[in-house]
Amino acid sequence: MLSALEAGDAAAYREAVIAHYRPLGRVLDAAAAAADRGEAGADAVEAGVR
Repeated sequence: MLSALEAGDAAAYREAVIAHYRPLGRVLDAAAAAADRGEAGADAVEAGVR
């Protein structure tokens, strides 16, 4: 991310940020799906972590 930012390459920076946070998005999606199914461990999502 930093090299793209320093190079002034906005498109590369944007893609690097998206790639960096993609795993977090998957975890949050999985937790939300578990909460929707009423599975254990979903209490964090219900508490507003979503």
